[in-house]
Amino acid sequence: MLVSAYLDTDDPVGQLTELIRDVQGWLDHHGVQTTFDGGRVLTEDQLPTEAWAPSIPELAGAADVAEMLEVSRQRVQQLAGKHSQFPAPIARIATGPIWAVPAIEHCAKVWTRRAGRPAKAG
Repeated sequence: MLVSAYLDTDDPVGQLTELIRDVQGWLDHHGVQTTFDGGRVLTEDQLPTEAWAPSIPELAGAADVAEMLEVSRQRVQQLAGKHSQFPAPIARIATGPIWAVPAIEHCAKVWTRRAGRPAKAG
C-alpha cells in the first residue's frame, strides 16, 4: 500500500510520525494486519518524477531463490510447497513461480535450518 501526504509544516518529522500513527490506527480498526517497513520523504521537486513512478519489486525465479538460499531448485520447490516460513510466490508464469526478493531475504533471516534429512515417521 502506498500512502502519500504533503507535509507543509515546520515539524515534518512530527507530522509524518502522526500520519503513520493515524494510518496504522485506521488499518487496525479495519482488521488489516500490516507492518510499517519504511518510507521516503521527497521534496516537492522530486514528487512528480519519483512518487508516481511504477514500483515493481525485485523479482526472483526458482533458480535465483535457490542461489540466494544456497539450496537446489528442487529444495526451493519443496520449501514453497510445505514450509510455513517460506513466502508464497507473487505470481506464476510459464517458467514457474516468481517471488519478491525482499520476501525471500526475510525468509532467509528467519529460516531455521536443520542439517541432514528429517527423521522418518515411525
